[in-house]
Amino acid sequence: MENKALIDTNVFVALFNKSDALHTQAKTCWEDLRTKKTQLYITDFIISEVLTVLRLKTSKEAALTFGDIVLNKTKTLHILNIGKDDMRDAYKIFRDTKVKNFSFVDVTIIALARTNKLKIISFDKQLQKTAKNT
Repeated sequence: MENKALIDTNVFVALFNKSDALHTQAKTCWEDLRTKKTQLYITDFIISEVLTVLRLKTSKEAALTFGDIVLNKTKTLHILNIGKDDMRDAYKIFRDTKVKNFSFVDVTIIALARTNKLKIISFDKQLQKTAKNT
């Protein structure tokens, strides 16, 4: 697998929320990915989730800062849009997983990571475990 990674919602939320318990860990993770010149990816669903969580739990300003960076300023973060085939793959995972508290956004991450041969970067241990076991 090349040096390519799909970044989960919780990493961005922690990175843009200084009071988040994982903020320092997120900063270190981000700096490490940049130092290693990792090709960074995000999905349209993750963008939606991050914008919503930051606005509700941090501030509208934090959400807008994130949105402006991701959508207008950075050229190092590639946006993956979930297509119909990806949606079907995600739905199969969603249907077949036995994990009770697992979101559809999480299964789209697994589906897109597989399709694009990306490592998943997440603080969600259940996501990491499910990605390996499905």
